[in-house]
Amino acid sequence: MPYITYVELVVATLVAGGAVVTSAAYSGNHPMALGAPPLFNRMATHQCILLAISIAVVAYCRYRGHSALSFKRSSTGPLPGLSWIGIQGSRSWDQQLWPLLAKVAAPTALFMGLGIATSSALQCPPWQAIMWVPLFACTNALGEEIVFRYLPMAIGGEAISTRFVAWTSALLFGAAHYAGAPGGPIGMVMSAVLGYVLARATVETGSLRIAVVIHVVLDIIILAALVFISQPLP
Repeated sequence: MPYITYVELVVATLVAGGAVVTSAAYSGNHPMALGAPPLFNRMATHQCILLAISIAVVAYCRYRGHSALSFKRSSTGPLPGLSWIGIQGSRSWDQQLWPLLAKVAAPTALFMGLGIATSSALQCPPWQAIMWVPLFACTNALGEEIVFRYLPMAIGGEAISTRFVAWTSALLFGAAHYAGAPGGPIGMVMSAVLGYVLARATVETGSLRIAVVIHVVLDIIILAALVFISQPLP
């Protein structure tokens, strides 16, 4: 029955998302000995757990017979309702990838730049810190997209309302980032808005390609800022 799909979508995403938040909050107590700056020693543990959660999510979706994980290109255009962010239905999602990336990267860079400007604990990061930024940006983005975008899309993408899938993804993604970076109420709202747009792109194209590309770039911006201000896990 349709309501079972709604329940499965919300419960599965809530459980997997809760596991990600719990890992981010407590895995820093058991840092890995990478010989890297403390931020990345702590984050490495979280990334390993996030990888395990992602594998479990994909296995669950395949066991349940849901959509397979995909990163394919798509000529699908967005459905109505995103004109507020400048996304029009006359161009495909792939054609709007780079303009959309610019629109979300600019406020993220501004937010993190203000954090650097107002920090009382600035530090000059060693070159080893810069080396870890792109790696952890990729693993973190991929893991979170599998949990917060692929999981709800795989469960409900063809069975229930696209907007319900997107709003579930947005609300849980925003809540998960309350204690993240960017964090607090502003960061939570920013993450929720981003989550909604990326969920729409994922459901409407059946692919994580757009969501992962945008998320990786944003995580690079965030991690590059964090190495200067020694913040906890994003």
